[in-house]
Amino acid sequence: MALKDKVVIITGASSGIGAATAIRLAKDGAVVVISSRNIKGMDNVANSIRRINGQIMSIKLDVKNEDDIKDMINIVKNKFGRIDAIVNNAGVRYAGNIDEFDTIELDETLDINLRGVYLCCKYAAQVMKNQRKGHIINISSVASRLGRAERSAYAASKFGVMGLSEAITEELKPFNVKVSTICPGAVDTTMQYKIKSKTERAKMLKAEEVADLVAYILCLGDNANITEVHIRPVLY
Repeated sequence: MALKDKVVIITGASSGIGAATAIRLAKDGAVVVISSRNIKGMDNVANSIRRINGQIMSIKLDVKNEDDIKDMINIVKNKFGRIDAIVNNAGVRYAGNIDEFDTIELDETLDINLRGVYLCCKYAAQVMKNQRKGHIINISSVASRLGRAERSAYAASKFGVMGLSEAITEELKPFNVKVSTICPGAVDTTMQYKIKSKTERAKMLKAEEVADLVAYILCLGDNANITEVHIRPVLY
């Protein structure tokens, strides 16, 4: 019952970790606000939540667009009167050697994975500071602590998310706003479909396992928080 009627925004919620998290939190009684550029994917998630009589709202969002983010935060605040939590999950991943990496893909990686998270934190924090309570959860990656070959742009964006999270943890602590960062290892999502075999994907984490972790963190008591947690597949 800890999540009953809590208003939770989830970005990148049309598939993968975001979709699984939306469905899991809705099952736990939260008021789930899903956002994504993918309208069709969001409709599928929303229908899944309605089938379990969950509370759902969908907002089209491009995290590269600051006005989109401001509008989303204002819509949710005006409709529900508060924002209890935001799960910053939207992300992309491109691979390539640094001397060959496409600058367009670099810009998109940093815009979505880092700048988008930063701006979502910024505008959510404005609301949460005023209400003197809230929880920001940033979905990062094990790449936030361990760089790998051909993942320079991705690692740079995720290391940035970790630095951002650590800084705002201290900033927002006096306002009773929690900040948590989840760093998953390989997760079987659409990001993996084109590059990994079914056998490899079977060994990865399931999106639902990361969603379970989000729910656990949000259910902690007011005086407890998990600031950083790594979850990795055992066999992959």
